[in-house]
Amino acid sequence: MTNLKLILAALGAWLLGGCGKNSEPAGGASAKVRVGYIGLTCEAPIFTAVEKGFFKEEGLDVSLVKCDWKNYKDVLALGGFDVTHHLVMYFLKPSSRDWT
Repeated sequence: MTNLKLILAALGAWLLGGCGKNSEPAGGASAKVRVGYIGLTCEAPIFTAVEKGFFKEEGLDVSLVKCDWKNYKDVLALGGFDVTHHLVMYFLKPSSRDWT
């Protein structure tokens, strides 16, 4: 259990380490981001954000990348897109370990 706590603490420190840094690209240009999607109804916020210009307000130039579910994880791993809307649990290998 202590290993799990250590991993969670390291992950939290790593995530918080990026807070407060200036993420704007040099020269005022928009950062290009490729967002992967499958076409499920739960991905509606992605399309809404693009249509309403929320990404542009934050300095992001977003391009949407359509993908199939069967190779979605592989395309992400190989750099076919930068981010996705799905939960990380879809991409993790199931563990047979009993966490209780």
